Amino acid sequence: MVGIEFHRLTARLTAFAVFRTLAIFLLIVAAQVLTRGQPLIALTLIVIAMDIMIVGVTMFSEFNIAKLDRKLWIDHLTVRIFIEDFWKTKNIEGQHIDINELFRSSTRKAAEDFKLG
Repeated sequence: MVGIEFHRLTARLTAFAVFRTLAIFLLIVAAQVLTRGQPLIALTLIVIAMDIMIVGVTMFSEFNIAKLDRKLWIDHLTVRIFIEDFWKTKNIEGQHIDINELFRSSTRKAAEDFKLG
């Protein structure tokens, strides 16, 4: 996920975390108020709370996958730019190749390219 999609997912996850916290709090209050001797209501509220928690875990996993995908994409772009710059520098006769500087330059270019995209 790149740029806008990543920010949308982050906003969606934050909104869901707020909703989940409020919903679980309200379910706990409702369970205390409504379940005086009625186990069916308590069971129903527990099932609803478990469903909300499972959706939260799923969204958290999706967010972590998106973060990893973003990092892998930047790393892939860095390597591609590094290889291109390396071959350009290698083809110039007699020039010393500073691998560390090439890598820093590639990382900087990849970050700029990623922000633009």
